[in-house]
Amino acid sequence: MSKTKLTKGLSLGSIEKEAMPELKADLEKTSEKRTTLYLDENVYRAIKRYAFMQEIKLKDYINDILRKDLRDKGLL
Repeated sequence: MSKTKLTKGLSLGSIEKEAMPELKADLEKTSEKRTTLYLDENVYRAIKRYAFMQEIKLKDYINDILRKDLRDKGLL
């Protein structure tokens, strides 16, 4: 049996090499961190639907909820 390597990622085929330093610099400016959340399927679908209806990104909705909760608790 042959092994097939599956990759998942961004194809930069049409982006010119000269633009890469600028793109990388933009990525370095962000203060965001990445994590994985395992959510109940019903919770995930509900927040995904709500974010879509509000025309906001799911990550922005989750950040707003967590930020408000942490401020209410005096942690931010």
